[in-house]
Amino acid sequence: QCAHKKVARVVGPPLPPGAQCRICFDGPEDEALCQPCACRGDSGYAHVSCLERWANAAAATKASYECPSCTTRYTGATALRLAVGRVDLELDRETETREGVGIACSNLWVVGMREGVPIDDALLRRYLKKETRRARLPRVAALLAEQAVGRKGRGTLTGADEGMLRENIAKAANTASKELKRADMRHALAWILAEKAIRVVDAGGPANRASEKTLAADAAEALELARAAHAVGKRILGERHDDTMRHLRGVGQMHMLVRYLREDSARRAKRESVSERLAHVSC
Repeated sequence: QCAHKKVARVVGPPLPPGAQCRICFDGPEDEALCQPCACRGDSGYAHVSCLERWANAAAATKASYECPSCTTRYTGATALRLAVGRVDLELDRETETREGVGIACSNLWVVGMREGVPIDDALLRRYLKKETRRARLPRVAALLAEQAVGRKGRGTLTGADEGMLRENIAKAANTASKELKRADMRHALAWILAEKAIRVVDAGGPANRASEKTLAADAAEALELARAAHAVGKRILGERHDDTMRHLRGVGQMHMLVRYLREDSARRAKRESVSERLAHVSC
């Protein structure tokens, strides 16, 4: 039983009997089945190649990153492959436009951020089409660099608006799909708060006690948001789903930030106490 649990952690839970791709209706004999989104039951599994063909046949870019049934974003390696495939498709088109390629690269950058995976040359070489990979890699890398610079210029790494996120999180979620989207918004808001704290630390730390308390409060809220997002993913998607694991990593990262700020505050208090005592002795 222990050995089985260790294997399950690596390869995931076993497929149910009769599992088949929701697009071609074949099983896992020729290609592994994945669970790319929040769909369950007979619609829960698909071949990545089938998803890629279906997404490329669709006119809208949205088909490459969002499931049309449950309306949640694809996750894991499937999301990365579909996002790079969309970039290839936009570059293949005879009526190629910078806007279409830019949108595809923007989505690829977002997927990398969501999955915690750097979209570097190694990843592009792995997923771009072999026939055109060498010629396209420098251009795609340059477009992704533009995306990173543009989004960082908005004040946060995610480029999201804190007020809008808070407003949307407060809205009622009466379906599993809406709950999962709200979990994603909690995750994004947690990172916005964390980035604010990290920028203060990088600039030399809080200027006074009031600023230190604000920093600690932001970090504590980020941790609670990350925990809430993970709880939703675990309840709806299961504890081994890619999105649930992404939220779990977020919980760990926010916990590390809270711990660092707490220890930094203790170090500052100790230094201040020593300085006060030295000043008293010198008097």
